[in-house]
Order: sequence, then C-alpha cells, then structure tokens
Amino acid sequence: MRRLTLVVAAGFALVATSLAVGALERDRSMSAVTATFTATTVGTRATTSCTNSDGTFQITRGTYTGAATGDPALSGPIRLTVRAAINTTKRLGTIDGSVVVERAGRDTRARLTGVYQDGNVSGLLYGLTPMLGQRLLGTFTASYSSDGGFGAGGIGVGDVNPAALSFNEGTCNPAKPAAGQMKLIGGTVQALGNGSITVGLTAGGWFSCSLDDRARGEVARQHIEVGDHVSAFCTFRSGAWTVLHVEKLSPAKPGAGQKKK
Repeated sequence: MRRLTLVVAAGFALVATSLAVGALERDRSMSAVTATFTATTVGTRATTSCTNSDGTFQITRGTYTGAATGDPALSGPIRLTVRAAINTTKRLGTIDGSVVVERAGRDTRARLTGVYQDGNVSGLLYGLTPMLGQRLLGTFTASYSSDGGFGAGGIGVGDVNPAALSFNEGTCNPAKPAAGQMKLIGGTVQALGNGSITVGLTAGGWFSCSLDDRARGEVARQHIEVGDHVSAFCTFRSGAWTVLHVEKLSPAKPGAGQKKK
C-alpha cells in the first residue's frame, strides 16, 4: 500500500502572500497579489461515504462558483472544481482540484492542494495568470462544506494551518451499485443546488442524487425548496445516483394519526 504525505506550505511557512513570477526568458520579476472570494453556488455534486476502522469518510466531487475581488489577475467570476476526501469522524481531510478566475481574453488557471480541518481549508495555489508566461504561487484559505461550498476565501492572505497532514490512500470503497439499480428515498430536503439534491432520510442519515434537466424541471414545477418533504426515485448511472422522479409531499397535519377520544 502506498503511503502518501501531503505537505502544504511546509517550505513556504514565511510566505503570506501570492507571488506572480515572471518567465525566465524575460526579465525576472515578482509582485505580491491578493484576492478575496466566495463560491457558494453549488453546481454538479456527487457524494459517497464509507466506513472503516479509522472512521467515516465522505468523498465529494463538486463544482462551486462565485466571485473574486482583488488583483486584476484574480478578479472576476471564480469556479472551483474539487475532490474533497474528508474523515467526518476526525474532521480532517484533503481537497484537491482546479481554480479558474474568468477574465476577458485569457483566464487565470491554477491547481489547488489543500488541507481540511474542522470546516476550514488551507493550502497552496499554483498556476498561470493572464499575462503570458506569468506564474502564480500563493496561499489559499477558505471555509468549506460540501453543501455550502467555499466562504470567506482568500488568495495570498491568511495563515496556512494546519501546514501538513499525513494520511494513507488505503481502502474504504463501498460496493458500487449495478448500473440501472434504483433506490426509493423519502425525507426532508437538506440541500438543493442546480446539480444535486440531498435528502435527510426519515429512517436516519442522508442521501444525495444528481439532477439532470428533466429532474430540475420537476423540482422547479413543484417549487421544491430546502425543508420540504419529498419522495424520490434515483437510479445509478454513469457512476452516480441520478433522480428519475421526485415528488413534493404535503406536510402532515397537526394531530394526524391520533385517535379521537
């Protein structure tokens, strides 16, 4: 089994700002750049969970969008596409993926490697800015949840804490459902985005299913919102659970089920 050690900013402990570094073929130059951002709009999102001797793990692959403000190279609509592997028992994990700041003509694109601890992410960004040959290296901080995305984010600001996390890429894979398998779920909507719905199950726990265009139409037509009671059929296809049909249920009337005296 391969043992991996992720070290975030161990060699950059004294670096509190991002550095845009010029290409070596030109005059060497450096300048400090910073930005703040939020990315709380949830796009596509798929979540699985499993349990082993170390605790319960939640693996989320999702896309989150929002806006960034700061240095011109880091200002504009921002999109984060990440894989979050979090031990929910220990509230520790890793977050890896891509960060794109959309700009006219040429986007700023960077890779993110971060450590998750108790609702917060800290790590490093490395990539390219709109200036041809201009590289980007800097700190990344934000709050994070799979349902709510990234809040109070900063690029080139904040402390990287924790700076390192040791972990094993061992086995914790639940049996994959067969393609076409269906599941009936019922409960209260806990989270609802353009790409997925998460239902707090009546029997306990929660379950997430992706939404395609047809399912999004059902959600909009019934005005389904967070807190509503729903029943849904989901099918496993293309590696994820996807809603086949969802129905909004009427809330139980007060006193329903009680016998008259």
